[in-house]
Amino acid sequence: MSSAEGVKYETVILEAGCNATDFRNVNIAVLFGDTAPSELRPFCFIIRVSPVFDQIRAGDSLEFNDQRYVITAIGSEVNRNLATLGHISVVFDGSPSAKLEGSVYVERKEYPSLRPGDVIRIWGPAV
Repeated sequence: MSSAEGVKYETVILEAGCNATDFRNVNIAVLFGDTAPSELRPFCFIIRVSPVFDQIRAGDSLEFNDQRYVITAIGSEVNRNLATLGHISVVFDGSPSAKLEGSVYVERKEYPSLRPGDVIRIWGPAV
């Protein structure tokens, strides 16, 4: 995938682990690249590992297909983990500060419907 104007990151969901939606009850989606360890794979949405085109920050928007969420906080390891492992947790609680280094916190809104083939994008704040 290549960078479209304003897109900082873009990937696609390749598969949904059999227990990936279990975290819906606690408003978390776990993303992991295709190299996810076998013991974690059932709990993850497996994504294509893609480059991070620009530093992801609070104020950017995270989009699952056409459902857009403002990023309220970002852990210190998100950019590196996303680019190298495709691994982050998305927390839908609107937290203003990151509690976990590998998590992205987004505004509290309806949990998205996530399926293989869905596109995930992160946009800069100007969008």
